[in-house]
Amino acid sequence: GRPATKTSVESFSRCVDGVRLCQMAAAVAVWLAVQPAASATNYTITVDASKQSGGNPRFWTASVGTGTASLTLRADLQSQYKLVNRELGMQRVRGHGVLNDDVGIYKAAGSYDFTKFDTYLNAIVSAGMRPIMELDFMPVALALNGSSRDYPKDLNTYKAFITAVVQHCVDKYGMADASQWYWEIWNEPDYPGFWNGLNATEATAAKMTDYYMLYDAAVSAVTAVIPNALVGGPATTNPGPVQAFLQHCKTAGTRVTFTSSHVYPEIGRASCRERV
Repeated sequence: GRPATKTSVESFSRCVDGVRLCQMAAAVAVWLAVQPAASATNYTITVDASKQSGGNPRFWTASVGTGTASLTLRADLQSQYKLVNRELGMQRVRGHGVLNDDVGIYKAAGSYDFTKFDTYLNAIVSAGMRPIMELDFMPVALALNGSSRDYPKDLNTYKAFITAVVQHCVDKYGMADASQWYWEIWNEPDYPGFWNGLNATEATAAKMTDYYMLYDAAVSAVTAVIPNALVGGPATTNPGPVQAFLQHCKTAGTRVTFTSSHVYPEIGRASCRERV
């Protein structure tokens, strides 16, 4: 006989698959036939609406995350800010990377462009909310080794930059308003994907020491404009580093009015980023 063509092989394969499906369907039918019939049970649920057995604390309305701050340049997200405030009562917005190049504030030492940053702030404020100012990441032109996760190559230039950002917010919204914002220094410095410190190959403990230096510099810059600013950190991937952070602030005499951390309860911290 002649060799089977591609078409004939495919047709045969479909026939075999059809037979298998029929066999499986028959097996399922037999299995169902031998199962005992489910018995119906009636239940009565009585609710006394005059008594309150528990509350529904809306702690989650304190803040909503927005991914990267630059996403707020989209008109649809600006509309959604208004929606979450109106429908859910969200009070604040926390966005990554307000200092990133895609927001574009930093151009050079002493040269800044607040156009996109203002769009970010205006979208939040016009929706009836206020920003949690997560001060990160590093403008590449100011980064020690050319990465937005680096320590600044010049700490004085960095401090002047942060001071200019805070002063701009005060000029735009007033001291009374901006002094009620939360100014958070960086995001997850204990995670290599977000913080290189002075050297990306350093151990986490050394990088946290680098972070403390960044924190001290940033707080000095913020409080130069808003002496009673709500400043804090360390925004780590878990609460573990918070105690050491507070000890540093106490020893260094650096202002801290709140602490922050993140929790990934579904998996271990070490493998969290690889699995998300």
